[in-house]
Amino acid sequence: MYAPLQIFPLLSLFVALYGALVSTSCSAKSANPAPSPDASAVQTAPAEKIDPRVREIVAKLGQNERTGRKDLSRFSTPLIHVNDDGEIQVYLGVKSWEDSFSESLRQLGARIEIANAPLRLVQAWLPYDQVRKVAELPFVLRIVPPSYGVKR
Repeated sequence: MYAPLQIFPLLSLFVALYGALVSTSCSAKSANPAPSPDASAVQTAPAEKIDPRVREIVAKLGQNERTGRKDLSRFSTPLIHVNDDGEIQVYLGVKSWEDSFSESLRQLGARIEIANAPLRLVQAWLPYDQVRKVAELPFVLRIVPPSYGVKR
């Protein structure tokens, strides 16, 4: 068991070092402020926009294409629904929502179910082989599985 006096010197050293680090960091920022990057200039790689669980299903569907089996809904999981046409139901997080965006998505084969502009969220079925192209669209921030209701 440690006595309070044994821990105090170590704790005070930590606090002093942390304080010095923070004050140095703050003074360096104020002396030479870096320009803040424009949010629209920061780009996320398309693969990083796609949830890993969606990427996994896309990869499995791509491997299945070589076998020629058509019962693609067998790839559905409790979190990700796949239909026999190879479409995956997803949520698209978007920067904003404009009517022209729906046409861009439809050109890639998306079937939009719901577009909620205030929440910047779109629920759609995407052909598995178009998921990456949808992620490349500049207004798409992320592609994730929908939140399905769960029985308790």
